[in-house]
Amino acid sequence: GDVLEEIKREIKQSAGVIADLSESNPNVLFEVGYAHALGKPVVPICRTPLKDLPFDIRNWNTIKYDAGSTFALRDQLASRLKTALEI
Repeated sequence: GDVLEEIKREIKQSAGVIADLSESNPNVLFEVGYAHALGKPVVPICRTPLKDLPFDIRNWNTIKYDAGSTFALRDQLASRLKTALEI
């Protein structure tokens, strides 16, 4: 209900989405699909083994990170977002 509508509104208003695919959370996968349907750039990140991701997203250009070290993603995310938004 309300939470899903709020998430959809936030995605719709965003310039792009950073999605943490760790553990293949079904909610995140839905949100990524929604962002893709709207044509929003998605930058996927993941701390769990990429081989464990669903087959249809396993080959995405996902940024791997170690648990507790999202701070280390700053430069990679900035670069990827800059590229994604220069459409």
